[in-house]
Amino acid sequence: MSAIASEDEPVNSRPPSGDIESHSSIGSQQHAPFDKDEQPAGEQADTPPDVPDLITLLSTLSLLTFFAIWGDLLRKAVVAAGSYGGVTLFPLAWDQILGCVIMGAAVNMRADLEAYYPPLYTGLSTGLAGSVTTFSSWMLEVFQAYSNQRHQDHHGFHNFMDALGQTVVTLGIAVACLIFGSHLGKFLLLRRLPIARILRSPRYRRHARTSTLSHVLALALGPLFWAGAAVLCGLRSDWRGIVTFGLVFAPPGAILRWWLAKKLNPVAPNFPLGTFAANMIGTALIALFFLLQYTGDRSITSCGVLQGLSDGFCGCLTTVSTFAVELRSIRHRHAYLYAFVSYAVGQILMVLVLGAYWWANGLNGSACALR
Repeated sequence: MSAIASEDEPVNSRPPSGDIESHSSIGSQQHAPFDKDEQPAGEQADTPPDVPDLITLLSTLSLLTFFAIWGDLLRKAVVAAGSYGGVTLFPLAWDQILGCVIMGAAVNMRADLEAYYPPLYTGLSTGLAGSVTTFSSWMLEVFQAYSNQRHQDHHGFHNFMDALGQTVVTLGIAVACLIFGSHLGKFLLLRRLPIARILRSPRYRRHARTSTLSHVLALALGPLFWAGAAVLCGLRSDWRGIVTFGLVFAPPGAILRWWLAKKLNPVAPNFPLGTFAANMIGTALIALFFLLQYTGDRSITSCGVLQGLSDGFCGCLTTVSTFAVELRSIRHRHAYLYAFVSYAVGQILMVLVLGAYWWANGLNGSACALR
């Protein structure tokens, strides 16, 4: 069976799921834990007990918080690593590459991750991969290319080609890296690798679901790291704008995206309304936060907050990796419509929120000088 489902397969023929990746069938195939002669005696018929609903919910929120913080940090680190003189690939593309590879691997390993500890899959896919990639920053950079907001030495048709290049490259690498990630996930699940033995062992699965330590760890990771980010934000004022404010605002963005998808995606299986709403809200907000950095007198703290909201909240609220999964999972004509509407509405929001003010009043220089 192919790791990536055919686009011609009706999405509503697949079993529903509450996760944000509920429309994907990547990795939906089940894997046998081990050959019979490799399983310890007495464990072949064991089924790991279910994790209580309340613990599952709280663990999911905690792991979303934990992985969103790391996703935001990874996104910033990758952009920094990809920003240098004479770049041939715009830095944001590397975030989309990394996040989509992680997403492809996670979705391919979904059955094993959920059998091991149910919230772990949501944390890795929605929390980590979804937060490394960002739809809102992509929309902002495409709008800046269309309008030549950075005042490059070209105009007109060349502006269009610049924006078109960023659009095509982002969509292309998102889908390609998703496929590569699915193959990576299959490789990681080869039974000779330690990760496969851990995820597929009935003994380890039972321990992960019943051990008090595993529940305490899952419940504590998110709050502890979130509190640590807040403390670091208070202690190091020089890190606030570029790092720590974003880490503080990242978890609410990821959790809101997860909640929107959980509530709205089942409404229209061929047009994921939850992901669409998250991406559009984040796009409108990042345009507003960007505009506010160019207007009025801003203190260092307010500039840091605006940058943190842009990178952390909007960056984790919006996602390209889930967007790519959904494009691969719904029928061709619905996928094209979903992609076009998302892209068009994103650019319209940029024009209404940022462009209208800019073209009427001008944006001569950033009041924050953080970008």
